[in-house]
Amino acid sequence: MKPLPVHVNPSFRGFSLVEMLFAIFVLGIGVISIASLFPVGLTQQRRSADDILGPTIANNALELIRSRVSPDDFGMFLDAQNRPLVDPELATIQGDTRWRRPAFHANAANSVSGKPITPGSIDLFYGSQYGGATADTTTEIPYNPLKWGAVPPQVVITQEERYYPMWTPGQVGGPQYVWECAFRRFQGRVLVAVFVYRVHRSGGESGPYVVAQNPIAPNAPWLPHFNQFDGTGTGMDNPWSIDFNGDNTPGTSGDEFVANTDPGTVFDPTNYDHGWQAPGQWVLDNNNNVHRVVSGRRSIGDGPVELSRAPVPVPFIPVYSFAGNATLPVVQVMYIPPNDPNGWTLTPVYVMVREL
Repeated sequence: MKPLPVHVNPSFRGFSLVEMLFAIFVLGIGVISIASLFPVGLTQQRRSADDILGPTIANNALELIRSRVSPDDFGMFLDAQNRPLVDPELATIQGDTRWRRPAFHANAANSVSGKPITPGSIDLFYGSQYGGATADTTTEIPYNPLKWGAVPPQVVITQEERYYPMWTPGQVGGPQYVWECAFRRFQGRVLVAVFVYRVHRSGGESGPYVVAQNPIAPNAPWLPHFNQFDGTGTGMDNPWSIDFNGDNTPGTSGDEFVANTDPGTVFDPTNYDHGWQAPGQWVLDNNNNVHRVVSGRRSIGDGPVELSRAPVPVPFIPVYSFAGNATLPVVQVMYIPPNDPNGWTLTPVYVMVREL
């Protein structure tokens, strides 16, 4: 008996190798496109969390500071033992001081009250008590001798109190956010600036973070980083121009660009003094203005630096027999650099200036 012939319907044939490869190629493009959205989504989610938590952490820090110290604890310019001999460009009215940072405890110690002080703690009025700190005129915050006499009050804020969420050494994981602070007297009022930043390793993980020591003066604070634009060098050594567009009207459109930051100008991403140029940076200037870097630099080929708004000068009022400019340019800035000497990545999140 002969087998019946098999009739193959051409419409039921299988895929050819070329068709299979083409289908895999198209599918691969789709998968790669979808996968590329995940890092963008995570980055956006992290930025959204920063935008929400930054102001919250800063306000919590302000309340903690207010619970430890009051405006009448602070002294005047002439009360500072380690004051600069000449500070003409920063004076407003007699008694005012520039932005100054608390002293820094590099090692464990005991406070006057006997309470343990952990490494990384800050000490508001004890800058003049440390040998290393006396070399830094941005460290000593003058106290009120009429209230406290010859010995300044010891106002300590520990490293752990500046963490968010709360974290203690030995605990698994580590803090996600940390805050630092600076103080000044301006037009008779005591102002406090709070700097909030996120800490993580290059791989994104957290851990037992401790603020790095100042490599020059161990008991002087390293954060927030202080940069003086003295005009003696090139690039970022020069004060910020308050009239970048040249229309003789400071603060107008176009003045938000920073001079001497064009592509090819001096820039070193590993230099902490250049860290204010990083994209997304938060910067506090000597005129109490907070700036956000909209377009920054990661390499020498980037630039110019663009701020969220033009620097606003303040009128100069000569005091202490000093002569000065009609308006004050930006000659000093404070900020959190993008990294620290211990290998941590520091992401600035928020800067707030409030009256104490």
